[in-house]
Amino acid sequence: DEGEWELLGSLDIQHKLNAIFTEPWQRNIREENAKKAHEKRFEEILGVEEYSRLTDTKKWIYGHQNKEDIIRYILKD
Repeated sequence: DEGEWELLGSLDIQHKLNAIFTEPWQRNIREENAKKAHEKRFEEILGVEEYSRLTDTKKWIYGHQNKEDIIRYILKD
């Protein structure tokens, strides 16, 4: 198509084209897509507000010095 090389040049990514076809690059793209799909699924299940609460709680737990104890407590019952 017309204008593709100009677009790549304007984005300053034309020198990265070979990397796009490597296995690590492709694996990273697949992992990002899987993560986004996982997040979207839970957002659809819970709703935007509840999903936001869940992600905030998860950040709090995983940032806490006693995260293992908190997780054990949650999973106990």
